[in-house]
Amino acid sequence: MSKYSLNRKVSALACAIATAIIGIDFSLGGKPASADVIDLTCPVGGETVTYSPGLTNTQPPTTATAKVDGSHTTCVSLSDPTIKSARYNFTLQVNTSCLDSSIPTSDIKYIFNNGQSSTVHYVTSQIVVAEGEIILTSVGTVTSGEFAGDMVTRTVTDTTLSPEQCATPEGVTSATGVTTLTFSR
Repeated sequence: MSKYSLNRKVSALACAIATAIIGIDFSLGGKPASADVIDLTCPVGGETVTYSPGLTNTQPPTTATAKVDGSHTTCVSLSDPTIKSARYNFTLQVNTSCLDSSIPTSDIKYIFNNGQSSTVHYVTSQIVVAEGEIILTSVGTVTSGEFAGDMVTRTVTDTTLSPEQCATPEGVTSATGVTTLTFSR
């Protein structure tokens, strides 16, 4: 792996984490001066994604099944101080490759350590794909469970340890990454 590639990966990861943790909203036009109330923040999490078939350098992207397992181990909630962690898993069909990707609307059910849960319907996603890495920011609404009606922002930076697999027939079949999660009203 070249020094340039490693520096780019580290920079992209640092930017994604900083953006998620800072969470600054510069679009204040027409909004009152008061801040949103954060019901839950999970600044550190991780996930593993497996792809079938694997991601390759093909254009246009092909349809793949993505199975995602993740957890957030450092959650804080002033609204419900019993929440300390969350976990999730889901499967979806994505049009993706090592060069380009699109994420459909999706529902994710987060199960909290206290036995409660929240189902979030994600409707918008911004995505950047480079050499098998995916940087994703998704926004949605809690449709059921704890924090119903809250807006949720999820950021994910999934990386592969072997981007050269993009050039093989099998492609990249798994990636791991860091995630952040914020529920606000």
